[in-house]
Amino acid sequence: LLLCSSYAVWMSIEQVQPMQERMVEVKKAMCQDGMQDFIADVQPFLGFAVVAVTETQPDKSFNSTMLRRVVGDFSRTSNQYGHDWSTADKLREFYHKREADVGGFLNGLYRASGLVVGNKQEFHN
Repeated sequence: LLLCSSYAVWMSIEQVQPMQERMVEVKKAMCQDGMQDFIADVQPFLGFAVVAVTETQPDKSFNSTMLRRVVGDFSRTSNQYGHDWSTADKLREFYHKREADVGGFLNGLYRASGLVVGNKQEFHN
């Protein structure tokens, strides 16, 4: 019991506390002028996180970051583009229609807040 308690105290002092201090520094850097907008994703080939700062928007609604906006547009049954992408089948159907209708694509019939691709390979490229 003494060994287990000693280990818990050591972990708290040597591991947890320094990590907490680093996280406070990150929060200060990201939020010193109020919340900053940023996008984050995982690099598909090397597996590390990539974060890029975007311009701060005065509107802090659901659409305040690019990723949130796209996710919102594609998860709702209605959006400003007039398309329903709320299921995988509907998204697939949209993609195939867009690919088959070059004229409609050029005339803006298939506008979207994000590029819809046909498969995993296109997503990573």
